[in-house]
Amino acid sequence: MSMRKIVLFLTVALCAFVARAQESVKLDLVEVVPVEGVSADDLYDRAEMWVSQAFKNPDKVVKYKNKESHQLILNPETPFRYSKLSGSEGVKGPIAYTIKINTREGRYRLEITDCYHKAAIYGFGLLTTDSVLLEPKHKGITLKWQQNVWTELLATMRKEMAIISASLKAAMVIPDSSQSEDW
Repeated sequence: MSMRKIVLFLTVALCAFVARAQESVKLDLVEVVPVEGVSADDLYDRAEMWVSQAFKNPDKVVKYKNKESHQLILNPETPFRYSKLSGSEGVKGPIAYTIKINTREGRYRLEITDCYHKAAIYGFGLLTTDSVLLEPKHKGITLKWQQNVWTELLATMRKEMAIISASLKAAMVIPDSSQSEDW
């Protein structure tokens, strides 16, 4: 193999490696939470109760529920409005996402995935863990402004994920009141 072919091969390999290193990772939350001594059925019932209390219109967000497989799938949305006055109407719109709750004996798994910003004019699409935009999402708009919107979108969704996680934990770890009364 000639030196020229070796250099060309190494250059192509390096470019492929750099491109792979820059691949974006979807913004997701996945956690498995132990709840000692609680059956999968009871945890599923608690999750259903949480859904009915956590969302204004639960029937609208529930896309799948199956007590036999102990799984709930929801597709809610959280509103987003850019805090700055400049360009805020263009990015105003919901962040849609998927929540999956699976229950097993003594634990449940919460997954929040597929966070997608929809807006009438300047939707930013799938949210990723990239804190810095690698390229502009929209032409004709400054990258600095887009970066500021992106940062706020990520903060909004991360806050929403934390609220959902904490709220579900509180609902799933309900103490058994039948044993608390000491007669």
